[in-house]
Amino acid sequence: MSQAPVELLLDRGIVLTMTAARPVLERGWVGISQGRIVGVGSGDPPPAGEVVDCSGDVILPGFLNAHAHLLGAFVRGMGGDRATGLGAGGNRPTVAVRLAMQEEDAYAAARLAIVEMQLSGVTSTTDSQPAMRGLEFQADGTLRALSESGMLAVFYRASVDRTDFFPASTHDTADLASAEISRLVATHRTDRITIGIEPMALHRVTDGLLADLIGLARQHRLPIGIHGPYAQAVAEHPRERWGRSTIGVLSDFGALGPDLLVHHPVVLDAADVSQLADTDTATSVCAVDNMLIGTGPAPLPRLLDAGIRTGIGLDQPNDGHDMFQLMKITMLAQRLGGALWGSPESMIELATSGGASALGLLTGTIEIGGWADLIVLDGAHPTLQPRHTVISNLVLSAGPQSIKYVYTKGVKTVDRGRHLTWDQDEVIDSAGLAMRRCLDRAGLSSEVWTNW
Repeated sequence: MSQAPVELLLDRGIVLTMTAARPVLERGWVGISQGRIVGVGSGDPPPAGEVVDCSGDVILPGFLNAHAHLLGAFVRGMGGDRATGLGAGGNRPTVAVRLAMQEEDAYAAARLAIVEMQLSGVTSTTDSQPAMRGLEFQADGTLRALSESGMLAVFYRASVDRTDFFPASTHDTADLASAEISRLVATHRTDRITIGIEPMALHRVTDGLLADLIGLARQHRLPIGIHGPYAQAVAEHPRERWGRSTIGVLSDFGALGPDLLVHHPVVLDAADVSQLADTDTATSVCAVDNMLIGTGPAPLPRLLDAGIRTGIGLDQPNDGHDMFQLMKITMLAQRLGGALWGSPESMIELATSGGASALGLLTGTIEIGGWADLIVLDGAHPTLQPRHTVISNLVLSAGPQSIKYVYTKGVKTVDRGRHLTWDQDEVIDSAGLAMRRCLDRAGLSSEVWTNW
């Protein structure tokens, strides 16, 4: 049914609403006005100012990327997939590039990541960005790109003050974090962009800063993120330091709760899972990243069976921003042990309504009042054939090439493989120039990188 005048109508598609009962509407339509969904149904649609014929196409909610590092677009392929230790920043070239970024470079890197994500149907994303003293403008460049893109986003300002992941001169403090959070909220928060707070990981922050950041989040009523136990060594650290698991320490510091998102819940015991469920703490699972760094998959079936709100994240290292690939690999990673767990339907849920639930965002479903963040898949594309298995095909054989349109807040941002918000070629050229500037400042070669 429709409850308001319709400015834009997507008509005669197969509509995957992803609402509670998971109805699939044949010959369905979606009505949009002022960036919101104002009607959903099947059969005869209401009159509209503009009608898009989606006959035979598949209409579904835009994908949600539940964990990301947008500036990582500039350091992919530079060995970050081999930097997983507790101590030194691991791969020094990746750190050198980050230290060399000016605001325009951060803007260029973020645009590159965003364009690639939107071309694969992502309309909502998070960003976990390490906050480095003296380089605060990097956040401004990133948030400017997010704002221009129209993306629905949660930007986590991630603090480090304990290890040499970044030089001590760039480490965060509680006073700086408080001032910067206030500035970012005042400058960049909108109805589409939320500012969050993140102690980057337990092994990267002192007790004092951890407590202060949690207090800041509670004071300002902002979401909190943290990198959880993504590897065995990372999981052992809090037991050696506090005598508790990662989840136990977060409980002791009062961090668990509906506003906390734990990235990479890989090494968990039964008590950890129970605490996450009892406190309604959310998680983000990053299968491609976990496989790249060799840590193994998160216990996704246990998380979902416990009712834990969970989304999936592209992350970095991943070296790509393809949500179709992520859905497929997330399912296959769980099957490596021989259990035939998961289905294409469950992966679509994680990439849409599941991620939205984990982040508390009004998206991920097609229902009246939600944001008009939508994907239209080309029903005639070979990857979606045969048609009677179109939903399975969406995960197991489709890809960005299967997308006809992407709508972000009701505005068409992708049309048959071309980005419309920005000049796609200009984004690529600008990223190349910015990357060369960063390499020059960092004293690194601009030749093609290889391990040969």
